Amino acid sequence: MGARRGRPINQELLDRMIEELQNRPRTIKSLAEDLEMSKRTAYRYMDRAVENGINIVKLGMAKDSPYFVMAGRNTKAR
Repeated sequence: MGARRGRPINQELLDRMIEELQNRPRTIKSLAEDLEMSKRTAYRYMDRAVENGINIVKLGMAKDSPYFVMAGRNTKAR
């Protein structure tokens, strides 16, 4: 695997994203807005959560932004 690019992941923001996804399905746009980050950064954080064993699934589309939700009971990224 290649070297990671971009800014380091902020664990507090990652934990907040995971908490938001536990509560209800969210669009990437709404997650990014609530966490004050770009959609690209939100996808990067979501990828990191998945790498750490958090099961995030895509449910469908809302206009131009997919819905995501957590599946299972994992609560913290490792």
